Amino acid sequence: MKAPLHPAFVSLILSLLAACGGGSSSGGGGSGDGIPPMFAGATAAFALSDASIEVSWAPAMDNVDPASALIYNVYASQISGAQDLMTPDLTSAAGSTTEIVTGLLPAANYFFIVRAMDTSGNEDTNLIEVSDTTFPDTTDPIWGGGTSAIATSLTEIDLTWNAATDNQAMQSQLVYNIYSATVSGGQNFLAPDFMTPPGILTHTFTGLTPDTDYFFVVRAQDPSGNEDTNLMEASARTFGIVSFATQVQPIFTINCVVCHGPPFPAQGQDLSNYTTIDSTAINVPANETMLTSMLDRIEPFDSTLSYLIHKIDGTHLDPAVQGSGLQMPRLRPPLPLADRDLIRAWINQGAQNN
Repeated sequence: MKAPLHPAFVSLILSLLAACGGGSSSGGGGSGDGIPPMFAGATAAFALSDASIEVSWAPAMDNVDPASALIYNVYASQISGAQDLMTPDLTSAAGSTTEIVTGLLPAANYFFIVRAMDTSGNEDTNLIEVSDTTFPDTTDPIWGGGTSAIATSLTEIDLTWNAATDNQAMQSQLVYNIYSATVSGGQNFLAPDFMTPPGILTHTFTGLTPDTDYFFVVRAQDPSGNEDTNLMEASARTFGIVSFATQVQPIFTINCVVCHGPPFPAQGQDLSNYTTIDSTAINVPANETMLTSMLDRIEPFDSTLSYLIHKIDGTHLDPAVQGSGLQMPRLRPPLPLADRDLIRAWINQGAQNN
C-alpha cells in the first residue's frame, strides 16, 4: 500500500491549479478561466405540439463554475448539420437541463445541437444532434365573421369579410373558400365556388342570374388545409331588369313631362317618350353644366355621369357636377328614392327601350 500524499504537497498542487484557472469547484468565474465546460451534448428531443419540441441533456461539468451556474445554448435547424452555431435560437436559464423550443412549423423535422457555456463565456464545441418532428396542425382557423354581400349589377355581387386568425399561420397566409347557393342553407361545403388568394378579404361574384337571391358562406383555411366550419350566411339579390315602358316612362310622365314635354320642353329635353328621350337626352351634353363638367344628360351604363340623376337626386350643384337650376321635378317634392333607383338602374343597364 502506497503512503498517502503529504497534506502540504496536496495544498501546493491545488494552489497551482487554481492559479492556472482550473481545479476549483467553488469559484464564481475567475478572470483567468479560458477552459470550456465538459459536456456530452443533447440527449433527447421530444415533440410536444404542432409548434414546440422539448430538448433535454445531462448537466455539464466545469473547472470553475458549479453545474447550477452553467447555461446552455440551443441551436436549431430543419436540415441536419445546418445550425447557425454563431447565433443560438434559445439560451437556457442557469442550471437548466431542458428547454422547450417554440414557434416551429407543424409536421416539420427539426435538428438540435446544445452547447454548455460557463460564466466566463467559454462554450463547448460538441456537434451532437438530436431531432424530432412536430405534430401535424389539426386546428381550424377562428373565423373573423362580418361577411357582407352587396349587389352591384344584374349579374354581380360584392362580398367582404373580416380576417380570421390561426394558431400557426399569419392572417396574410390564410385563404378563404366561398360557397354559394340560391336558397338559404343550400351550399355544398365539399366543393367551394371560389378560393381566394392568401390574405384577400373581398371577392366579386360575376356571371350571376338577374333578379335572383344568392346566399354565401365564407370559410377560412390555413396552409395545412384546416378549414373552419362556420355557417354564417350573407345574402343579396342581383338587380332585376328594369323595363323602360312599364317602370321608367310612367315616372317621367307623371312627374317630369309637365316641364320636359311638348310643345316646348324645358332646356330642349323632352321626356315624353323614348324617341324624344333618345334624341334630346341620351348621350346629349347637359347644357346647364359648366363646360368643364362634360356630363351628358343620360350616359348609358353610368348613372354617376348622368346629369339627369344629379338633377333628381339634388346633387347637381355639387362642385364636381357644376350644374345649375332647381332640383327635378321643379317646384315639387323630390321623387321617392325607389323611383330614383329605378331610373338609376335603367341607365346602368344601358338606358334601353325595353
